[in-house]
Amino acid sequence: MRELSLSYVLCLLGWAHCLPNLMDLIASSNASTFLGLIDKAGFADVLREQGPFTVLVPTNAAFAKVPQRDLDLVESDPGKLADMLQYHVVKGDVFTWDLATSEHLQSLNGHVIRVYTTGNKHYFNQAAAVKEELQASNGVLYLIDEVLNVPEGMIAQVLANPDYNTSEFLSLLVKAHLDSYFNNTSLLIDYHVHPGTLHASSITKDGTLSTRYPGHVIGIKVDSSGNAKLNNIAELLQTDIEADNGVIHVISHVLIPSSMASIVG
Repeated sequence: MRELSLSYVLCLLGWAHCLPNLMDLIASSNASTFLGLIDKAGFADVLREQGPFTVLVPTNAAFAKVPQRDLDLVESDPGKLADMLQYHVVKGDVFTWDLATSEHLQSLNGHVIRVYTTGNKHYFNQAAAVKEELQASNGVLYLIDEVLNVPEGMIAQVLANPDYNTSEFLSLLVKAHLDSYFNNTSLLIDYHVHPGTLHASSITKDGTLSTRYPGHVIGIKVDSSGNAKLNNIAELLQTDIEADNGVIHVISHVLIPSSMASIVG
């Protein structure tokens, strides 16, 4: 149980000015990169004077994981910068007791942020909270260990992006939707779909992954370096591509369910 100081109790009773505002709290939280981006985007006064907001703040170490070229591209595009920052902000106060697996938060720019809970640990999409529920006069702050990826649209829109080289899978998806449900194309697609959302941070040990194809699972093997293979053949090429209605992982091989082995050969 948290021990409440007299000053904290007074703040709860209405003297919220005794707490720092969100900007000051971010400034004291090893998050100077995020702070600089907020200043550059012109959002400082919003987080200083308005609210309440819940802000998911990537630490400096989180930004260090982002390739500098990618960060430069975002910084040089005011629209992309605003979009990225707004995806880390939620209207209202979100406390740890509000967080449960399958909970969806809505970001300031209208996208979904998925919440996962494992034991006492909370995740926002692929990012783990390293410090939680830091109080500000105008909101709540969580420090996270990854920069969140802004969803690029619905799954079909993301698959159409030539950067991911997934056009053939999209064509199969369209065919499966137009044909009757129980056909080989549909079953093959279903074997590549996990009901629910799963980020790469959850694929950390040997096991199986359920699919939408009833009775058929995907085997997972993780080597000593932490690299996962699906059905002993497919490697994860790109992971945690956010969509508004799910998460996409690009893999190196088509997965064949056992019931189709004789068809494929």
